[in-house]
Amino acid sequence: MISKTAQIGKNTIIKEGVVIEDNVTIGDNCYIDYNAVIKENVEIGSDSFIGANCILGEVLGDFFDDFQNKTHLLSIGGHAIIRSGSILYGGSTFGSHFSTGHRVTVREESIFGSHVSLGTLSDVQGDCQIGNYVHMHSNVHIGMRTRVKDYVWIFP
Repeated sequence: MISKTAQIGKNTIIKEGVVIEDNVTIGDNCYIDYNAVIKENVEIGSDSFIGANCILGEVLGDFFDDFQNKTHLLSIGGHAIIRSGSILYGGSTFGSHFSTGHRVTVREESIFGSHVSLGTLSDVQGDCQIGNYVHMHSNVHIGMRTRVKDYVWIFP
């Protein structure tokens, strides 16, 4: 279900170039910019911004067994800012006020707390747990299965 107050593109509800698959929930007052792809099983909280050319709910490795998207929920809390070119895989959860720089990748099965910032060109390799109020500067690489506690600042 897409909220009636969500915007896709500039001043329109549906804009050419934006792809929204089935079983997607978009909260109130969201803005989705040009050429964004929102795959099935994605939830976006209210008052969020999705930049141009983002992919939300990217398929996991099991897709390639039979070219069918399995149920891997991607949940993004309200007040998110996901800047252009970012890719968030299915199977992850992001608390409220999550923000990214441009061209960020977050792999599957990661859990992010609230008020987390992930800078431009950063990469989280999956199955990670990131606490609340964590700031990762640009060009940060977080390896698989990493655990980061609350109130941490990470530089490249």
